[in-house]
Amino acid sequence: MTSRRQTLLTRIGSILLAGLLLAGCTSPAPSASPSPIPTVSPAPETSLNTEGFATSGWTLRTDVLNPFYDRIQVDVDITEIDDSGLALYREQATGKVLPHPIVNAQYAMAALLRWEETGDDIWLTRAIRNAQELVDMHVERDGAWWFQYDWDWTYLDRTLTAPWWSGMAQGEALTVFSRLATIQPENPQWREAADRTVESFFQRGEGNTAPWSTVVDNGYLWFEEYAGDQPPLLVMNGHVFAIFGLYEYWLLSGDQRVATYIDGGATAILAAMPLIRGGEGAVSYYCTQRDYCRRVEWQNATYHPIHIQQLHALGRITGAPEFDEWAALLESDWQG
Repeated sequence: MTSRRQTLLTRIGSILLAGLLLAGCTSPAPSASPSPIPTVSPAPETSLNTEGFATSGWTLRTDVLNPFYDRIQVDVDITEIDDSGLALYREQATGKVLPHPIVNAQYAMAALLRWEETGDDIWLTRAIRNAQELVDMHVERDGAWWFQYDWDWTYLDRTLTAPWWSGMAQGEALTVFSRLATIQPENPQWREAADRTVESFFQRGEGNTAPWSTVVDNGYLWFEEYAGDQPPLLVMNGHVFAIFGLYEYWLLSGDQRVATYIDGGATAILAAMPLIRGGEGAVSYYCTQRDYCRRVEWQNATYHPIHIQQLHALGRITGAPEFDEWAALLESDWQG
């Protein structure tokens, strides 16, 4: 990895908690000349499983680098925390501290990685503090745990009205609980938290009367990052981070239904890549909702290397070369 690229990845990790982890696509990005919106055909009926979404039949791999170790982590050295080690999210306009499940989950993941690297138990303690915050904030739907947002969120010209939910938050919390269940098997709280959280992926819905984030669109399985009273954006990075959480749980449990959901989620990404790709000389698009997401405002240079890293990771865990081929194409389109 070149020093320039390493600098970019470090910069991205340091700003994720500042708001870009929830849409905030505000910085301009190189864009190719407008082109017709690619057409993504519905999934062939022959590819649909009994739950109604397409799968590819991949055998998941365990003998590869876990996505946890090469994902872009937040910078634990600059993240604001309170005296107990809890990561804080401040609303940009007011400075008010708001509960933010993704902030707590991402800090916990980064702290666990720092603990593995250094052996310093302060990082494990801080990871547990943020994991406990997730446990304490959960709400339930038929026994499944959800990490709810109780404040409105505006992206571009739409506002998501509280309450709303996030497949990304569900997946990242699942990553934290699954890793802690492995690190501290003597503490049953973490396995219970993982078991309860994974159940959320099997629940569907719409609107904001009950928690949901899983949606089937044109026969493809998506984990919606902004699930509520607006149409699903079908966001690539949040969807894949949810897949990574399911992968962590699958490593812990070997659950075959979870493996099927990983397969289905990854299959959806391959189908959506024509909508994600920005074209030669341009960065990729943040989301895939037809027409609405094909706007220059949804092209952001920060997410382009995240997409590339995620594609490589999906290629490793599925063994499918198509993911690396798409990653190489995005790299050739724009390198920053």
